[in-house]
Amino acid sequence: MTKRLVALALVVLFIVVVASTSAGDDVRTAAVFAESSRPGTPRLAVGDDVVSVTWFCGGTAALGAADNGEYGGDVIATNPGETPAVGTVTILTIDRDPVVVPFSIEPRSQSTIDLDQVVTANYVSAVVEVDRVDVTVEQRSLHPAGDVLSPCANTTAAEWYVADGFTASDSDLRLLMSNPYLSPAIVDITISTAQGPRSPSELQGYVIPPRSLRVLNLEEAGFRDEPVVAASVVATSGRIVVAKDQHFLGSGRLGHVTSLGAPALGDEWWFADGEKGEGVTERLVIFNPTDTDVEADVIVLGLDASAGVIEPTTLTVPSREVVVFDTSAIAGLPDGRHGLLVSTLSEPALVVERVLTRPTGESVSTSVLLGAEGNALSTRWLASVTPTIALEGALVVLNVSPNDASVDVLSVGPGGEDPIPQLSDLTIPANGWRSIDLVDAVSLGRPIVVRSDQPILVERRIERNERGSGTSAALAFPDPS
Repeated sequence: MTKRLVALALVVLFIVVVASTSAGDDVRTAAVFAESSRPGTPRLAVGDDVVSVTWFCGGTAALGAADNGEYGGDVIATNPGETPAVGTVTILTIDRDPVVVPFSIEPRSQSTIDLDQVVTANYVSAVVEVDRVDVTVEQRSLHPAGDVLSPCANTTAAEWYVADGFTASDSDLRLLMSNPYLSPAIVDITISTAQGPRSPSELQGYVIPPRSLRVLNLEEAGFRDEPVVAASVVATSGRIVVAKDQHFLGSGRLGHVTSLGAPALGDEWWFADGEKGEGVTERLVIFNPTDTDVEADVIVLGLDASAGVIEPTTLTVPSREVVVFDTSAIAGLPDGRHGLLVSTLSEPALVVERVLTRPTGESVSTSVLLGAEGNALSTRWLASVTPTIALEGALVVLNVSPNDASVDVLSVGPGGEDPIPQLSDLTIPANGWRSIDLVDAVSLGRPIVVRSDQPILVERRIERNERGSGTSAALAFPDPS
């Protein structure tokens, strides 16, 4: 990665390291955001002409501590490089001026900004601008039903899509829509349920004021007790960021999810960490917001030779509708772990999320993941936030090439990238799959680099809090450099 030396002498005079900040230290100013890359799967920035990057975090509750736990959130900025980084976090809310917090990050370290210590609000979103292109930014949303990690977006967009929403059994579903710019954004919102698409008049011409956040409660908008809720948010003016906040309360799902929507349609959606087994439910939620029916193939990857040939399953996804596909229906699919690809030969037309509910103790835990787009596949990935406790299967690696892959797993520490014991020269067969445990002290709570001589896909499993059992799912960051 090209090193950046940016002249920031005037800024450095007042930059401080922010671990936690009180509302009394608020600095209010207009934010100016760097130009960003094509919308898609969040990834590290590249390009010799890129001197700063902006990350857009989808949003989180920020009410702080409660009797049953915490409703809050953090922004975690990771600097794996050899020189310090500086930047700002701009916190957007529903009804008050943005709050700007400066921060710095030492080489090969992280800075965590506790959002609900800065601003107390039902929900907030954050925009993070930093002066180094190799810095990554993620949002951790804290909830009594389980914490969840979500990469922040590289860019705003005029169109956003959410494939999997769920309001059955009084489950909560909210769209979080942020406008970080100085002009209003105007959007049209269409909701697709099992009964088809609807465009309520009150959701057309919906205004998101400058430098603010808007929260749409889907149950209150007329979509209560719906097992299928997909959303298209299309800006007729401006560019925005859209995320969802979801609390599952029954009908086969339990837990909490906060994650970005998709800022673009795709023709390939990849998943590494699939599973079939007793008590496990895995569903692919496939949304087609276009005007044309689309055929999609579901392809199973990562199986050993003894499984035999699993033929692709072809599905028709009608225009502006959602198909929910239970992967256990795939003919010949054995019990155990696998990877998946949902592919279409048409122009990019789909958004696909995986809903995976696994047993945990005497209950279950549901995780939801937006797949990786085909152009995000890489030979190098950065897992900037990792489990803080020993966790089996913390990393799941899918070899997406027709060749055997050699994989190394390294920990980013004070001395740079160090090999993790027993995790060098791992062989993953062509189109194969491997689960990697993180149990050594050198690998816990540190950024992890996974590199290969072939294109791979890397997912993470992150522990939830002591109240929320199970794990949440998150992609690592592809590094295309």
